[in-house]
Amino acid sequence: MKLNALTLRDIYRVTVSILALLLGPRSLSAQTSFDQFDSWRFWGGNISNTNSNPFEHTLTTKNVSRLEPKWIFTTGGDVSATPTVDSGNVYVPDFAGNLFKIDRRTGEKIWSHKIAEYKAERA
Repeated sequence: MKLNALTLRDIYRVTVSILALLLGPRSLSAQTSFDQFDSWRFWGGNISNTNSNPFEHTLTTKNVSRLEPKWIFTTGGDVSATPTVDSGNVYVPDFAGNLFKIDRRTGEKIWSHKIAEYKAERA
């Protein structure tokens, strides 16, 4: 089976905080939709790589302790990378050499591939 190579733009399109993604606030409602995260144009959210969302005004030091996991996903190895998120999916690699595409809302695996299977394409 030959895999279509993904471009870095496909894989690293948008990055958001793992906290905002994987932990759903209990009794909290976000003031902004995830669609605003889709407009991040740089790795880390901005040219300074702050990983900060200036539109987030719901999570504070006073209410962050009420957060609960929205879903948990088990990978084949440890994960240290910041996940990449688009409008409906999470992309994350693990130390076992896998790349996963996960449904952002349900935490269900859409697909996984060995990173070694991807071939670079020259422009």
